[in-house]
Amino acid sequence: MLRYIGLLILPFLISFSSLAATQQNFLPKRVQANYYVTKNGQPFAKVRELYVISGHTYQVESITKGIGIYALFGERQLTSHGDVTSLGLKQKRFELHQGRDAKKHSSLILIGLIRLYT
Repeated sequence: MLRYIGLLILPFLISFSSLAATQQNFLPKRVQANYYVTKNGQPFAKVRELYVISGHTYQVESITKGIGIYALFGERQLTSHGDVTSLGLKQKRFELHQGRDAKKHSSLILIGLIRLYT
């Protein structure tokens, strides 16, 4: 369930940013949301979402920390950054970090039409 939380929020922020691309001067340069994820009324994760526009670049960061037994999954961090264009976001890099295990970390680097996975 935790892996889907960030993946659901990121598309919202990305679609929000396509609007930001066309009306960049009228929208906030920084949006932050902090919330708890619950199951049957009991919180099991704390999430911090951050979206920042600086000039013609953007950064999206989502950090999820489990509560109670879910803390054993470790912290999950999703980051994306790239350019803000008239058509929306042009992502340059996406990273996923899960806990302290380096095997669970992945990056997607976008360079033009070439995609490098690390």
